[in-house]
Amino acid sequence: METDSDNKRKKTSSLDKKEEERKFILMCIELYKSMPVLWKIKSEEYMDRDKKSQAMERLLDFYRQKFENATTDDVKKNSTLSEPTLGRN
Repeated sequence: METDSDNKRKKTSSLDKKEEERKFILMCIELYKSMPVLWKIKSEEYMDRDKKSQAMERLLDFYRQKFENATTDDVKKNSTLSEPTLGRN
């Protein structure tokens, strides 16, 4: 039988995980925003495939800290990194 103490620990653990995930997502967004080659469609760099590829690899390396087997497609599909979320420039 679970005690009130056990329930509190579970809730705290769940909140800690959510906060950790939130911080990770914010860090991903900041990293993404720091690389306009991935999202600033009016820049000349945006058309440079090599630079875009390097930036995506950097983002993927960071993403893999949390999701070990992540692929470039996983990063691209992540709704927190989509252009509509961040706005277009």
